[in-house]
Amino acid sequence: VRNRAISLFKVGTESKTQARTGVLLYLSMKEHRAEIVADEAIASKVAPEVWGDAMVALLDQVKAGNPGAGVAAAVAQMGLVLAEHFPKGSNNPNELPDRLIEL
Repeated sequence: VRNRAISLFKVGTESKTQARTGVLLYLSMKEHRAEIVADEAIASKVAPEVWGDAMVALLDQVKAGNPGAGVAAAVAQMGLVLAEHFPKGSNNPNELPDRLIEL
């Protein structure tokens, strides 16, 4: 799952933002696992364990049979982390689509 998440990140997100601030949330229902992969600028400021609240929010809802709510909850938690380190503004516009991609 980790390798697949990294592979998809490299194709769709990595280096696609000027400041290298892209993030991918990957959920594999088949393997019952999830990953968060962050681009260079975020990874240098945010330790992997900081994403724990987002993962807990995601997995709690997935286990309860609500994967959509889990993704939404995880994204909200990820947004809190990103806003702290990379607040949205004219110097940091949203450069990636905010949408679910189901494979």
